[in-house]
Amino acid sequence: EELGGASLRKFVAVTVDAFFDNDLLQTTKLFLANAKGSFGLMVSSSLDAHKQVCVAARGQSASIAFYPRMGLICYGSEQAAVKAGLNYSTPGGDLALDSSTRGSCEETRRLDLDDLGGEICLLDWHY
Repeated sequence: EELGGASLRKFVAVTVDAFFDNDLLQTTKLFLANAKGSFGLMVSSSLDAHKQVCVAARGQSASIAFYPRMGLICYGSEQAAVKAGLNYSTPGGDLALDSSTRGSCEETRRLDLDDLGGEICLLDWHY
């Protein structure tokens, strides 16, 4: 038998089980719980790329900016990086928001993840 063949089979079996048993958020939690070092992560999968993304920070900064009028979300490891949406011109103009979302929901918001304690943010736009 090839050297390490049993280890490789075990790795593949555990990976397949994890794929079927965990969603994007749980997978990111598991990674951070078992990883060494500092991380700023953006995690997606081909199964959920059309509806979800996880942004995580531990020991490295991570910020997310929301631009509701433009229908835009920016994320990056530097606060200044998420300001890119300020210079973005929306093709066809800003989105028309209905009356239930008027007011503070129209304003740009920035979320800075807790890099000292570690934090994960799941963005889910599937409705």
